[in-house]
Amino acid sequence: MTEALPSSDNSQQPSAERPKLRGRPRKEHAGNIDADILRAAIALFDEVGFDGTAMEAVAARAGISKRTLYMRYPDKKALIKAVITSIVGSARNPDPPAFMDMRSCLMFHIENFFMICNDPGMRVLMAMGDKSSQVMRELAPMGQEMTYELGVRHIVQTIVDTEGRTGMRVDAPDFYAASLLDLAMAHYQRLRALGTTVGIAPAQVASIRIVNLLLAGMQADCAADPNASS
Repeated sequence: MTEALPSSDNSQQPSAERPKLRGRPRKEHAGNIDADILRAAIALFDEVGFDGTAMEAVAARAGISKRTLYMRYPDKKALIKAVITSIVGSARNPDPPAFMDMRSCLMFHIENFFMICNDPGMRVLMAMGDKSSQVMRELAPMGQEMTYELGVRHIVQTIVDTEGRTGMRVDAPDFYAASLLDLAMAHYQRLRALGTTVGIAPAQVASIRIVNLLLAGMQADCAADPNASS
């Protein structure tokens, strides 16, 4: 996880004293304002929900004027889009090591998936997606699609890289990358529906079982193709 992810932790308050500047703020100062706005928005969405959050409250929490907020985000829908983009963009997979076997490669990505799901900002986003707000029903798939697209591309690349090092040919790596995310998400949503915390132990057990399924499929593909390396 990168440190750029805005957190819903209320201990991360916006800068207490912001220098008063004339005219347009400098680039680095503008970046601080945007970060403060997103942190404030995430904290309020967590506390009172999307529908209960007023733009005025976001401005007050961020320590800025309403005019400054509205210049950047004309309405709450634009603000939540920025929050989703920030959370998903920050929840990128770290650069993986050079895996010497396919099991290690797949385990890395599944464990990283559960780590991302347990990120405070991502939990707030998922919780908002469960609400009945019309705007959130419209926008929740946006975050899911962005996360999915980022994850699939990243996993495909590492599968291909590992394939080259191990000599194990993988047919349709995009299928296995998507299946990895589908299975991990299904397990995560099932635990959430049961009210179970996705801790280290449940995630590790699920990761091992999902990897076993994917490896069995890859090995079956190799066995069915006499030209594939095992």
